[in-house]
Amino acid sequence: MTVYPRLPRIGISDFLANINKKRFNLRITTSCFTFFSMLARNQRIEGITSTVHDKNGKPTKNHYIFWDLENASLEQIKKTLKKVQRHYRLSNIYLTSDNNGKTFRGWCWSVVTLKTYLKILLDCEDIVDDGFLFYTFKRKEATLRLSQKEGRPFQTCTDVIESFFVPFPTGIMSRVIYDTGTEKKGTTLNLGVN
Repeated sequence: MTVYPRLPRIGISDFLANINKKRFNLRITTSCFTFFSMLARNQRIEGITSTVHDKNGKPTKNHYIFWDLENASLEQIKKTLKKVQRHYRLSNIYLTSDNNGKTFRGWCWSVVTLKTYLKILLDCEDIVDDGFLFYTFKRKEATLRLSQKEGRPFQTCTDVIESFFVPFPTGIMSRVIYDTGTEKKGTTLNLGVN
């Protein structure tokens, strides 16, 4: 017989008071289907897309190069991006962070085709956020956040990987407003067959 320790009781008021700091995942699996639902606090933020626009404001098939960089040290990020920069002859790459150097965003104003951009991302797969990679391939454009994320300072430029200077875009760029969760991980309840 297995005896489990008694979990501390929390009241509904304690639960509701702390719900804004939590993320809850529910996964129900059968032999044929999986149902997944998530309850999490989210935040509406602003970003820009990688799509380059012509002088009339129409989207072209070209892109600026953006990276959402996670799960790697700054040295590993710089080494990987420098290698890609040389290989694809890219201009300066600007690294920004708002998370005490734990996560970074990369910005490069060189203009490339979508096919080349996706190759660049695959060459950086080890340092790029999986969700960013997935949605960039799915939507055929990347989105990087500009606005401040809740509980974090504003993004600042932490490093420049130098090559050659390309001016910052002065024309039209696509702004997007989107929702993101404030917590990346949470408590998961799995029910059903594995």
